[in-house]
Amino acid sequence: MAHHLNTNKQFMKGTMIMAFAVIVIVVLFLYMSMRTDWDPNKPKTYSTQYEICLSQGFANDSIIVMMGDSTLFSGFVANEPMVINVQRFEENTTLMFVDPRTETVSIVDLSKDGGKFDVGRQGSSVKLLTKPSAK
Repeated sequence: MAHHLNTNKQFMKGTMIMAFAVIVIVVLFLYMSMRTDWDPNKPKTYSTQYEICLSQGFANDSIIVMMGDSTLFSGFVANEPMVINVQRFEENTTLMFVDPRTETVSIVDLSKDGGKFDVGRQGSSVKLLTKPSAK
């Protein structure tokens, strides 16, 4: 007597195993998503501190200092060095310096670790004078 392969039965078993695997994966992802503390209305907070020191070329001139879309300082710098302390408040850690007279914009990238940043004006652009040091 010949032993016949029952392909329908094998196909049904394979389909059941795949369906069971998909159900296990869906349940696993649902469990993981329920465990996360996600609230879209809760603002993200950071503990990083920045100390921005305007140390060269800013005396007796106006400057606008911005981080992202927020203005940190806008006004006249009477004497140097001028220190701006700020706590990181957004994901983007880029400083923008705007000269109101010439409307030139200089961009300085900050590290996500924080620290002290000495910046100076060289011509019409603003640059980091020293590498950032951790606080």
